[in-house]
Formats: sequence, C-alpha cells, structure tokens
Amino acid sequence: MDLEEDFATTQDERNLELQMFRERWKQELGAKTAVPAGPTTGGYHEETSHDPNVTDCSRSTFEIAAEIFREGMKEERNGRVYEAISLYRHAMQLDPDIEFKMEKSAAVKPKNRVADVAPRQVPTLSPQEMDDEQETEEDILERLLTYDTLVYGTCLPEYPLGDTDTHISALPLEVLQYITQWLVSSELDMLSLERFTIVCRGFYRTGRDDAVWRLACMRIWGKLCERPEALNYGSWRQMFIQRPQIRFNGVYISRISYIRPGEASFIDQNSNYRPWHTVYYYRFFRFFADGTVLYANTPGCFRLTPDGEGVTIYLKRDLYKDDMGQRQTRNKRNSKKEGTETLVMELAIRSSRGRLHGRLDWKRYSITRKIGKIETHSLVDVHQQFPSSFFSRVKSYTGSSENPLE
Repeated sequence: MDLEEDFATTQDERNLELQMFRERWKQELGAKTAVPAGPTTGGYHEETSHDPNVTDCSRSTFEIAAEIFREGMKEERNGRVYEAISLYRHAMQLDPDIEFKMEKSAAVKPKNRVADVAPRQVPTLSPQEMDDEQETEEDILERLLTYDTLVYGTCLPEYPLGDTDTHISALPLEVLQYITQWLVSSELDMLSLERFTIVCRGFYRTGRDDAVWRLACMRIWGKLCERPEALNYGSWRQMFIQRPQIRFNGVYISRISYIRPGEASFIDQNSNYRPWHTVYYYRFFRFFADGTVLYANTPGCFRLTPDGEGVTIYLKRDLYKDDMGQRQTRNKRNSKKEGTETLVMELAIRSSRGRLHGRLDWKRYSITRKIGKIETHSLVDVHQQFPSSFFSRVKSYTGSSENPLE
C-alpha cells in the first residue's frame, strides 16, 4: 500500500508540500545559472548568478529536512503523534537518511544544536505566597492533581546536563507509564510505585494514573473485579487499598506452641524433678499472583471467596506406605504410593496491628483421603493449635521485576 494512503491530507500538509516545492525549484534554478565559459590559462571557470532572490533564499535539502524533522520532534513531545508522523514522513521524502544524520550531528556538535523544545514554565508559588500562609495537605493535593504533564512535562532537570546526557523528561509519557508497569511488576509491588510518586509532581501524576491501578485490581480479583463506583469506591486506587485482598510481596506467618515433657537425666532419676519444654514452630503461607500458594513445603492453588472477604486454599499431596505399614506424605526408600490427600483451608482476610489486610483467620479446615476406592472426609477443629497468620514483607521478593504488570 502506498504510504500516502495511510494518512489524510490536511491544509497544513498541502502548504508544507508547496513550500518544499518552492525550495526545490529555487535550488534547481540556482544550479542552472552556472554556465561554463571558454578555456583560459587556468582551465574553465563558471559565472554564477548574483541574484539575491535566488542565492540568499536557497537552502540545501538537508537543512529543509532537518527543520521539518525538528518540528516533528516538537509535536511528538507535546503528545500530537499524528502530526509528528506526518512531519517525519515529509522529512524522509526529502532525505531518506535524515534520522541518522540528525543523530550524527547531535553527537558530533552537541553545543551547536538547536533546542527542540522551548523551556517549560512550571507553575510554582511565589515567595510572598509561601510566607503569607502555610499550605495545608488539601491545598498541596489539589495543586498536585491539577498538574498537567502534557502541558508542563513530566519533570525538569535540577542540575545542568552534560553534552551527551539525556534527562528522563525527554521520554514520551507513554514510555514512562510503561516503566511504571515494570516497576509494579506482575507481583504487584505497589509500595515501589508509591515511592516513585514522591519524587516530583510529574511522577506523582504518572503514578496516580487509573490505568496502572486498574490493571492491579484486575490482577487481584480477576472475574470478581467490578468498577469502583459499583462498590462505593472513589477510584481504582482507593478500591485497591481498601478492599480485602491477598498480598504477594511477603509471607503470612503463624507461631504455634505446645508443652511436652522432657527426659530426666541420670542425676534426676532419684528426685521429684521432671523437666518440661515449651516448643515453638511456625507455619508459613506465601501467595503468588498467578494463583499458586506454598504452605510449608506443599504447593497448591488458592481462590478468593465470592464475597471477596476470604481465601480458599487447595493442597494435594500423595500418601506413601513403608514396609512397617505406617503412612507418610514423603516418598522415602522402600515406600509405595498408596493414595492421595487433599487439604482444603478457608481463611478470612482481616486487618490488624495498623496494617490493612495483614491477617488471616482460620474458618474451616477439611482433609479428604482417597486410598484405593475408599474415600474419607474429616474436619479439623481450627480453634485449637491454629492461630492467626500475620503478614510480613520480604524485600527480596520485589528486588527485581521479571514481568511487567499486564
């Protein structure tokens, strides 16, 4: 398909093509005025026209293409992608290698290059306004929410840049938003996103974009996810923070203790002294964003309850029988597989210790064993030896991002 058919022709484009035609016509006219003269002692000489209307106004093809290319860069940084593509196309029609030449000229002569974008005027408070009254949190939040990144840019460099340096504000807004998806990652590290927003006003507006928080909500609740208005939330971010959920950047830990009698030593055999020991051990839950869970050393899967207030965990493991006739869940030497065991755990999501959704309370625990054709069901009393599990963040889990948030 012809490239001309991909975009509609506007009045500005027609005017630009007319200007390009005039420039080429002036160049051709200037070249034709150079006529060879008769031979002399020094060989041939040329007489060129000194008409100021031709020589002073004529420019090279590269200069025209470079000017159009710079205009395209301005349009692209201002968010007008269609106009930028149209200008890039016209520049490449004049000089197919204009992009490489522009990069080369910028690398060789960085001090002589023309500024592509005029300095942005970022709204700030005057010293008198800062001295008259102290801003409240509501005033600061309102000023941050009214900051337009398309008009004022993402941010401005604090110190002068070197000749070969490029500031992050040169990136298009779409690229910066995609970087935030990598920052959050598939493990939903929203804490890193919150730290990203405190850098500057532009990063604050980018980190508060509904697109990122909507993807995070869809990642958490999936089919159970509804629009914030349907659940009386003001925004996607508010729903993500306040609605009960499972956290992936750490583990849920519960500590269990019991008392057992100890063995009396040889000295204590003739005395009334009998040692007792308090034993502590821990249970761990680690949840992953893909729906898998680890409980102790057993992998499984989990699903949020339909009401969104709890989570159901499914674990399945094999049963083995050794030569002594004792059943066990680990495959040891001389043991044979006898059946399977399925564990179903229902836990409620609660808040405690000043942390939202940081506690799991046991509601129901059932065990199903299937040995041959015999299947048995049993319920475990969760009120004994099943304390609540509390969330603890693990920094290494979010130390690097393997996949972006999608």
